Amino acid sequence: MADIQLFKYFESIDDPRQQGKVVHKLFDIIFLAVSAVISGCQGWEDIEDFGHDRLDWLRKYVPLEQGIPRHDTIARVMSRIDMTQFQDSFSSWMKDCSKLTQGDVVAIDGKRLKGSFNQSD
Repeated sequence: MADIQLFKYFESIDDPRQQGKVVHKLFDIIFLAVSAVISGCQGWEDIEDFGHDRLDWLRKYVPLEQGIPRHDTIARVMSRIDMTQFQDSFSSWMKDCSKLTQGDVVAIDGKRLKGSFNQSD
């Protein structure tokens, strides 16, 4: 992930929090949430647990100077960011990932692994 500089895709997302009260960097929370969901986490508590379980790995990419945010903080921050900005950022990242794989599809949603896909579609 470091090779594709993930930060550049999400730096355009506005941070809606009052800057004097910010403890965790916005990108740290976004990186944690995206990494956890791609890894199969479902829900805010799962994302927090993922962060604690994989803290050393996460710190290879983001500093997480204040540690892992609590699940309620993750939920509050993620629910307040502009989802259009997030969607645009995520889509740009995925398009560039497609270029890196020469157009080969890399499934990240787990539907094929879980068998919850319709073969005819």
